[in-house]
Amino acid sequence: MNENNLKRNLGLFSITMLGIGATIGAGVFVLTGYAIGEAGPAVILAFALNGILALVVSVNYMELSTAMPKAGGSFFWVSEIIGEKTGFFTGWIGWFARISAASLYAVGFGSFTENFLHSMNIIKIENLSIIISILAVLAFILINIRGSSETGKAESIITSIKILILIVFVGFGIVFIQGSPESASHYEPFLPQGMIGIFLAMGLTFVAFEGFEVITNTAEEARNPRKNIPRAIFLTLIVSTILYIVIAFVMIGAIEIPYNETASSFFSKLGEFGITATAQNIMPDGELILLIAGMASTASALNAIMFSSGRIIFAMARKKLFFPGLAKIHPKFKTPYLGIAASGIIIIIFLNIMPLKEIAASTSMMFLILFSIVCFALIKFRKTNSKYNPSFRVPFVPVLPIIGIISGIGLAILMYNVSLNAWLIVLAWFTIGALFLVLIKKGLFDK
Repeated sequence: MNENNLKRNLGLFSITMLGIGATIGAGVFVLTGYAIGEAGPAVILAFALNGILALVVSVNYMELSTAMPKAGGSFFWVSEIIGEKTGFFTGWIGWFARISAASLYAVGFGSFTENFLHSMNIIKIENLSIIISILAVLAFILINIRGSSETGKAESIITSIKILILIVFVGFGIVFIQGSPESASHYEPFLPQGMIGIFLAMGLTFVAFEGFEVITNTAEEARNPRKNIPRAIFLTLIVSTILYIVIAFVMIGAIEIPYNETASSFFSKLGEFGITATAQNIMPDGELILLIAGMASTASALNAIMFSSGRIIFAMARKKLFFPGLAKIHPKFKTPYLGIAASGIIIIIFLNIMPLKEIAASTSMMFLILFSIVCFALIKFRKTNSKYNPSFRVPFVPVLPIIGIISGIGLAILMYNVSLNAWLIVLAWFTIGALFLVLIKKGLFDK
């Protein structure tokens, strides 16, 4: 095996579980409460629209990943189709989106674990959640360095546990709602903030639908990527969208809302603990069970994103668009171990300096910008590249990619209403990237 080649260890099930693990993570357990606070009961519609938008965007990823199944996904494609400058910024944006998403998942894992330990009266120390978050990042750095098969096995186990718990939660919730006449009033007013509330909830939670993007980064480690990557993306989006919709429905209908409060105002106070508060109301030991599910969910998302972020920086370094040393592959495990470690260090820095909601907002903005670039690349790919033979082709080109571009840019602009700091963070990251690009052009990374 060439020392610059990754090992093909991942089958369809493992790839799909990586996608679902990244998708059913912070969105359900950390962001749904905040999203209900923005949109009220109409969050159900926001999740449905996000699922549709993610499908519109993902078909572009399906075509490009089967045409050019390389590690780095969007970075590699854009570099090949548009050019290295745009490719660099695509990789730079993609790396930021992943490491900030991983920070979000790590913070969520630390928060859920701390509350679980407090509920069990096991340990209570200052800054426990941050300590747990850092330990989780370090643990998944080691798991990812040991190999993609180990990553896939860990992801399959953790994701299966959380899906099972969520299905049980939904079952209890539906039974509760059917036996509770007052539940119907929880869905009124359905649109407390109007359509703007739906769009804000979409922008805030779109990061929750980015798991399909993780799948494309398995291209050099997947068995039969031309068939398995499109299948895994489709399965991930179908399963995840349905789960998000029914879980939001249950959370709104089954929670006990105080007098003269609405679902929107109450969930905005509960934040990331909205789902555990609902579970406490409808299940025996519901809060503890959902805290365990939250731990499993955010852990699996962190694992999947750690996998993806290491591949992005590996691909950029391999093209000498970042520090070339980060392109090294572990001689035993055949993984981009330095890229994984570098991503892990930045994740730890991020989770210590950024508030949770602003992490989510800036992450969603980055993914929306990234997806818009990929949609544009697909349009150009169709016009200028005849040497590739993708096994999947996007229908209705350029209409679908244009819808993806307009939707992505529009939602990114609206995130100004959720967090001004998120915009400032994104602009700062672009500025740092521009400085790096200048240094690259001066030959800093040529050696």
